[in-house]
Amino acid sequence: EIHALENTIKVMNARNTMYRSNFTKVDQTSEDLDQERALEEQRRAVMDKYKYKRRQVRELQEDLDAMSRTYDNLAAEEGTLGSQVGESEGRVEGAKKQLTDQQAKLDRVSKQLVRYGREIRATKGKKNQTMEEDDITLRDMATFNKDIASKLVSSIQSYPEAYSTLTNLLYQASIPIPTSLPASRSQSRAGSSTSSLISARSDKSAMSLGITSPTFNVRGKE
Repeated sequence: EIHALENTIKVMNARNTMYRSNFTKVDQTSEDLDQERALEEQRRAVMDKYKYKRRQVRELQEDLDAMSRTYDNLAAEEGTLGSQVGESEGRVEGAKKQLTDQQAKLDRVSKQLVRYGREIRATKGKKNQTMEEDDITLRDMATFNKDIASKLVSSIQSYPEAYSTLTNLLYQASIPIPTSLPASRSQSRAGSSTSSLISARSDKSAMSLGITSPTFNVRGKE
């Protein structure tokens, strides 16, 4: 037992010696300390790089989410615009068809007017146009002039000097100055279509009278 106790004491003394050695100051010039410092610096560098990469990943993910939402919104807008374009094309085709039909009707009416005028002149035994025909022609010419004046005013309303000159010329020619302008692009297109029909009718009426240009000649006729 004494021998066993002596061995136990030796083991305890060895462990105590090792434990005390852990509290001794490390030599500042030792290789282990240099290596430890190098490893610590590497660890900090790796951690900084890891944090930087993680922040980049987070920012890229946020950008990706924003771009995905933008793409979804653009896709939805594209679908809406596509449907609107389809509807607009359908309306345009319908308007073109209506315009063609109206032009055909206008041509037929113009031919009937010319034929009726000839019949009326033959009935009354006159070679020249009757007062009713002159009145119709003058009305067409007045409407044509009014439409042209409205378009001119709407085109130069942003230029005060040109607007003033135009209104003076219209006043001198006894042409009413338009007081209201088209309020929208659709009304402008409608006015353009109407003016085309009026112009065609005025041209046909003027041709029957032997007049080549009806514009601004109303004052002399009246």
